[in-house]
Amino acid sequence: MATIPEDSFVVINAFKAKFIDQDIRDVLNDFIESSYEKNIKIEIEGFNYNLKQPA
Repeated sequence: MATIPEDSFVVINAFKAKFIDQDIRDVLNDFIESSYEKNIKIEIEGFNYNLKQPA
């Protein structure tokens, strides 16, 4: 995720996921939390897990 360029728009889609392990959720939450630093806009689709909501 570190290679995603500034000012990007990212869709995190989990409609087909049956399970997302906690360590993956932690990585996604860290990415969401730091995305504002690179002005990355995030849209989350299909998650029924506790992810942080993009700012």
